[in-house]
Order: sequence, then structure tokens, then C-alpha cells
Amino acid sequence: IPIRLLAAEQDFFNIEGVKTALADLKRHYKELGAEEKIDLVTTDAKHGWHKPLREASVQWCKQWLMNDPSKVIEPEDIGWFENDSLIWASKTGQVLSSFEGEKSVIDLNKERLVKCAENRKAFLANNSSEDAIKQIKKLIGFKEPTSNQFELIEEMAMEGYSVTKVLLKRSKNFGLPALLFKPDHLNEKNPTVIVANENGKTVDVHAGGIIEKALNNGQMVLSIDVSNSGELKDGRKVHYDNDEFWIAKMAIYEGKTLLAYRAEDIQMAVQFLQGQQHVEKGNIEIIATGRMDAPALHSAVIGQNIKKVTLINPSTDWLQQASSYTSKNQLANVVPDVLNYYDISDLPNLMTSVALEYVK
Repeated sequence: IPIRLLAAEQDFFNIEGVKTALADLKRHYKELGAEEKIDLVTTDAKHGWHKPLREASVQWCKQWLMNDPSKVIEPEDIGWFENDSLIWASKTGQVLSSFEGEKSVIDLNKERLVKCAENRKAFLANNSSEDAIKQIKKLIGFKEPTSNQFELIEEMAMEGYSVTKVLLKRSKNFGLPALLFKPDHLNEKNPTVIVANENGKTVDVHAGGIIEKALNNGQMVLSIDVSNSGELKDGRKVHYDNDEFWIAKMAIYEGKTLLAYRAEDIQMAVQFLQGQQHVEKGNIEIIATGRMDAPALHSAVIGQNIKKVTLINPSTDWLQQASSYTSKNQLANVVPDVLNYYDISDLPNLMTSVALEYVK
């Protein structure tokens, strides 16, 4: 099959990646004796369907479909049709209404969900919890955190408690900002709460909030900025009804999910707390708000080291997403092929001795 790659050199997709792909394709086409059937045309521009790329596209089709390798030059004024209906390929301009028995993508998804439910039931029935957890880790792209390094930035004394700024190091050059709250009167070992708010670690720092209530109960609190929240939030505009579009998409491109990164972040927080002097290792809870529901549940299932999970205003519903035309701010928790193996609602059954509470 003749393939011509078309790329803009200033695209947010790195042009070097395109060139690497071309080199790989050329190697395979050479082995097939068809080097002339792989090509690349670029233009010095940002992301878009620019004139040089349009011309190259038409020229390539003429070359291989009409045996005409001549150059193509797009006219400055290519003209416009008076009415869109003049270029309809179907009678009504909509395949769904032009042909009897046509189905939309959502119709097909709903049919597929029936089969997914059968596959899911069979998988969970025929596999142990350990095997199910292995498959969960594989599907979301979870990798055990290898770094238990952290940096204590600054400690501040407040009335009745102290706050320490902490940086949990995922790698040498990337850390998760966190705030560690300690009541003034600590026992030798204390219950601890991890707070993961979809809007960042400082949202719940107010009178009568989650953090103050936990401190009043004698609990230590670690409030964290999980990936792409708080200080780590990507500032680019909302795209396709998703304010995490760019970050979540790139995670999927690399074979992971933003959900996996966040579950790893929570496990890093657990590991950090387990190494602290006054923390009772077997008494660590997590309170997750909004779209942090799925990362909290996955972390509890994978780590089996969290005593209680509290979900405030949970928003992740894979079945609803798959059967709806739109889903707002849900790309972060999308997991390819997941419904053939498990649903969010199946995770509590895999959490050994973990209490679960939902708060609306």
C-alpha cells in the first residue's frame, strides 16, 4: 500500500517522531522491494491541513490511482458550492437517515456493551483476585513506584497543629507537592488520612473542612497534588469537553493512562507515610473527591494497604460513558478495553478488608 506521511514541522506532535516512524517504515518497505511507495512531505507550519499538504495528498493519489505523477497546484480560489446538498454522497446528507437499518457509533457501543458484560462476568468468575489485579495493572498501565525519595521543604507551626511542605519524588526531576498536617499532641502511632482532591491539595484547607475534621479526630493528614492537579495542573484550554484532554491523551499514547499515574501517586503517598515515625502503618485512609474516585479505588485494590476509602461526589461511570454521546471531563479515567474485564463497580469486591464510603 503506498503511504505518504504529511506533517507540519511546528506541530505539537514532535516532527522528530514522524521522521523516526518514516525511517522504520522505509526499512520494512525496502525489505518488500517497494521503497518508492513510502514518502514524507512536511511544511513549516503549526498543526493544520495546510495548502502544501493538501497538494501533496492529491498528487500522491493521482500518482498511484491514475498513474499520473505530475505536480498538483491548488488554485488560489477553488470556488464554493452554492449549497452543501450538491456534494452530499447520500440522499439526505446523513447516512443514518438515508439507509434503512443504519446504526450510530453509540448504537454499536450499546450492542458491544452486552457482549462486554458477558466477557466481564466470565473473567471475574474464572480468575482469582490475584490474577484479576494483575490484569487491572496491565490494562491501566500501572507500574510499582520505585522511588521512595522525598524532600521536606519547610515546616510551619499553626494553632494546634503543624504543616510541612513535602515533595514526593517520582524521579530526579519530577515531584508531587504535598502538605503534611500533624496535630500538636501525637501518640506513638497515629491514624492517617490521604486527601486527593481533583482541584488540588489546598482546596480542603479551610475551617470546618476535611483536613480540620481529621486533625480534630487526632489523625495526621497528607494532602497531595496527584498528577495534573493543583500545582501540577496543565493550563491549556478545555478541549472536547475535557479540561485534561492533552495530558490524558498523551498518557494513552504511551500505553498508560492518567488513571495509572494517579494510582501510582497515591501509592507513593502511602509508602511515604509508612516510613514516617508517628504513622500507624495499618491505619491509613484516603478521601478522594470527584474524578479522583477511580485512582483511589484502583490504588486500594492494587496496594491492599489502605484501610478505608471515602469517595466524595464520585463522577466516574464507565458504562454511562460508553453508552452516551458525550462525557465531560472523563478522559483521565478512560481505560481501553477495560469493560471486557471489570467495571468500576467490581473494584470493591477486590479490596481485602477495606471499608468503602460514598458521600454525595
